[in-house]
Amino acid sequence: TAVRDSRGAIWFTQTTANADEARMWAAVDVPIPDGALLRLAVQDGHLAETAEVVVDSLLFANGVAIDEQAGQLYVAETTGNRVLRFRVDLDSGRLSERTVFADIAADNVELDGEGHLWVVAPLGNEVVVINTKTGERHTAFHVQTPGQQATVAEFLRRGAARVPRMDLIAPDLWAPLPGMITGVIVGPGHSPVYITGLGNALIRLVR
Repeated sequence: TAVRDSRGAIWFTQTTANADEARMWAAVDVPIPDGALLRLAVQDGHLAETAEVVVDSLLFANGVAIDEQAGQLYVAETTGNRVLRFRVDLDSGRLSERTVFADIAADNVELDGEGHLWVVAPLGNEVVVINTKTGERHTAFHVQTPGQQATVAEFLRRGAARVPRMDLIAPDLWAPLPGMITGVIVGPGHSPVYITGLGNALIRLVR
């Protein structure tokens, strides 16, 4: 994911130190803490030629979102099963006060402008909405059978034990959805929300 702040800098995540797709999936199979959050600063009105690593040793860094009004930045660690929150200084590009905001195996995250963080959980076929001020949460979308829940539990167990688990990533895990969900597009006000994924279709939620 990549986002641009009001100063013009671009913040983006690198899931893992992969050179090809096979290496990327290897980091899903057995979690590897070599993901990162990087920042391209603006220098003399132009983007810097080299990105700076702001946070390293992340477990499959994916979604990133910045709440400039609250001075906070969120990063999803997919195989770390959590969303991190930092205090962000946009002028210097420095982060501080690292905390675990939510224990969710999140892929991408999106702020809606009303103080809510929309979190996509691919394993759970779920989209969770969290109030960033109170921590209260509710489920906006969820499609999962008891059998799928058991598969997810085994997937997480193997990850904690550092045991290969890619054989569990199969269509049965996300059926009847068109594919594993990975992202969300949140429009203003009461406009529809769209869920994206690895399938060949969008899912539209009417608010």
